[in-house]
Amino acid sequence: MTITGTALFVFGAFIACINAWGSFVRPMFVRLARRSLKRTSGFPLIGSLCLWTAAWLLHPASSLAYWALAVSLLDTGGPHWFIGSVVYHSLRGARHQDDA
Repeated sequence: MTITGTALFVFGAFIACINAWGSFVRPMFVRLARRSLKRTSGFPLIGSLCLWTAAWLLHPASSLAYWALAVSLLDTGGPHWFIGSVVYHSLRGARHQDDA
């Protein structure tokens, strides 16, 4: 279980880093180069699921489980970011409708 959990942690963390890069770092470099930004999709849900499964497998044996949960917060392809963005945009849209 520890080997499987560690492998899932490494794979999930890699995917989470790719998603964070595509969401935050890459657009900054594209803007600095003054080019148009072509939207790219990361790997939605895969990184978070791997990290959450790794945390579940590693929980009693390793503190790596807590790192897996912390890294999953950075995964912009995860369901928590989707729910957060839906709530943000619905509140933002409601605020702009009140101004009109």
